[in-house]
Parts: sequence; structure tokens; C-alpha cells
Amino acid sequence: MVSSVTSSGGRFNNVALGTNALNSLTNGDDNVAIGAENATNSTSGKRNTTIGSYSFVENTTGQRNSAYGYLSMWKNTTGNQNTGYGIQSLEQNTTGSYNVGFGAEALAHNLEGVNNTAAGYQTLMNTTANYNTGLGYRAGDVITSGTNNVIIGYDTDPSIAAASNQIVIGASVTGLGDNYAVIGNSSIERLYAASDGAAVLYANSTIQASDRRIKKDIQDLGYGLDYINSLRPVSYYKKDPKDYPQELKDKFYPDGKV
Repeated sequence: MVSSVTSSGGRFNNVALGTNALNSLTNGDDNVAIGAENATNSTSGKRNTTIGSYSFVENTTGQRNSAYGYLSMWKNTTGNQNTGYGIQSLEQNTTGSYNVGFGAEALAHNLEGVNNTAAGYQTLMNTTANYNTGLGYRAGDVITSGTNNVIIGYDTDPSIAAASNQIVIGASVTGLGDNYAVIGNSSIERLYAASDGAAVLYANSTIQASDRRIKKDIQDLGYGLDYINSLRPVSYYKKDPKDYPQELKDKFYPDGKV
């Protein structure tokens, strides 16, 4: 079945294609709805573009939204300037605005959160809060009420669902806490800032681990300067974090994920 809403009453420049598409429109302009039941409850929405069966179904007054895919932005009612691209992207969004969900089920359970950006299958799927960025398969899918997080990489997550201001980058990496930045998983051995050694690290403090409790295969070196003969120069291999003493695990990995 094809329906078409053009210029009549308070409706101007609208296009509807599909059973009940834009069926309730009374006062909206410049909308495009393609697919069965698409934007069927929209009454005064403006400048929305929605493509896919049952996408944008519950919208009433939301404006300047773009939804592409089956059930994309299905629950949106008054949210503005969102973009959902993929099956069930931003599916449960109701009043949230300025969100971008690119990928199947990206930001699917966001209700009122604003300014979130998700790209990837189920990326930031469970977030209900604001200002999160996720890139990669299921990146940040554990976040619920957390805010201001940047999560990049396959199956990478912050330390907790309510995480705040965490940066986590890499494949299957888990953050270490709020206001922490973690780059790379346990297989990463070196971090290069500049190949010529000219990079500068700015920090209030730095830590160079030199704790016997996290070393193994310790051996005496065969050399040493005369004036430091009282010291014991050694070579060693750092232990795997899972073999650290419990008191260090508690300090370095408070969430218990080693």
C-alpha cells in the first residue's frame, strides 16, 4: 500500500511510502517516511527522514532525525537531531537528542541520553547517559549510567557500568578506573610516542616499576661501577599481572579484572 502526504492543511512537502507511513501527521513539514508503519504516530514532526519498516513509529514531535533500518529509532517521541543507521539502532530512544548510532543495535537502549556517538554492532548498546563515544564491535556495551567515556576497539569496555571519564583503547581491553586512560591489551609491550625519541611526556608524576614482588628470573649482572659496588645490579623479567601478590592486585586492579 502506498500513502502520500504532500501539501494540505498544516502539512507541506512530505513524502510517505508504505502502509500507515506518516498516517497521523497533522502539522509537520519536509518529512520522508518509507516503510510499513514508518513514523505512523508522528503528528507535528519536521524534517525527519526515516527508512525501514517500523522505524520511528512512536515519534510525535521530534525534528531533524534520520533513521535507517528496521526498528531504527522506534520509540523516539520528542528527541531531536539524532541519526540511527542499522537495524534497531537507537531503538529505545525516546527524548534523547544529538545522538549518532551507526550499526545494528548501536545505542539501542538509550532512552534520554544526549550527545552519544556509537559506531559498530551493539556499540554503547546499554548506555542511558550522556557524552560517550564508542567505536568497534560491542565497544562500551557495559556502560549504563556512565558519562564522558571514550571506548575504542573490539569488545573493549570501561571498568564499570557507571564509568566516568575513562579512555580505553585496544582489542578486548578493560579500563582500570575513572579518570584513567588505558592503551592496549596485555599483549602490547611497547608504546612509541616518536621514533626519533624527541617526544615529551607531560605529567605531574611518573612511575617506573621496580618492585621485587613483580619480577621473576632475577639474576646478578656481571658488571657494576666501583662507586656503587654496594648496590646489587640485576636483570629480571616482569611477572604476569595475574601472578602479582594480592596486595598489589588490589592496588593496581581495584575492579578485580587482571
